[in-house]
Amino acid sequence: MLEMDPPAAGDDVRTTLRNVAGFYMQFGIDDPVRYQLLSQRTIPGFEPSPESYALAQEAHAWIAAPFRAVVDVTQEDLDLISAVVAWDEPGAGRSCDLPEELTLGGFADGLAALIESLRLGPAHVGGLSLGGTVVLELYRRHPGLVATLIMIDTYAGWKGSLPADEVRARVVGARRMLAAPPGEFDPTLPGLFAGDPPADSMRLFATIGDDVRPATLGQELASMAETDLSDLLPHAAVPTLLLWGDSDARSLLRDRGGQAT
Repeated sequence: MLEMDPPAAGDDVRTTLRNVAGFYMQFGIDDPVRYQLLSQRTIPGFEPSPESYALAQEAHAWIAAPFRAVVDVTQEDLDLISAVVAWDEPGAGRSCDLPEELTLGGFADGLAALIESLRLGPAHVGGLSLGGTVVLELYRRHPGLVATLIMIDTYAGWKGSLPADEVRARVVGARRMLAAPPGEFDPTLPGLFAGDPPADSMRLFATIGDDVRPATLGQELASMAETDLSDLLPHAAVPTLLLWGDSDARSLLRDRGGQAT
């Protein structure tokens, strides 16, 4: 019948939920047609054969079986398989100011500590721009905490993704921006917007910009300028999704010898 191992009941409720969620996702990847049948997502004009429907029913039975081995499943347990957690990285939001010696590895270790404290690992981890670089470093330092990578308009570090002259130009621009008097500080990096953003978006960006700490941004950009993780992504052993905007001219998805950077 199905050519995959059924999900196993774990030693506790949360382990069982993770096992079932992992099976369900893998089933959808390996057999999308029967996944649609299992999820009752009908395809117009398509009538499944009895054999196909039987396999979908078998997968459903496999998913249900581990739950019979556990009791007292709470909403908190169920939330673990669908929770989205956003963090205030060090030096941002409600987090404390950055220690002067904090490196990209420190950001990654902080994220690892959060995942471990919430018992969410291995987790589906995504990052935008600098956040994507932090996620890559998390995977390099703590691969056991990462189930999948979602990289959005990001870099393998500026050094790993950009020509040397572009890195130098960005460093000069960042220093000029950070040298502005407090009342004139504007965290809008050159080329941040591909066109003219809507007024509502600019109001939101201005609100976010008011909370940017220049000292944090300076350390983050300095780390980006020195970081090269271009050798890591091509060898990632977990499913990885790369998302880039068509008009993104700042974090270009280049190809170097068949390897996305």
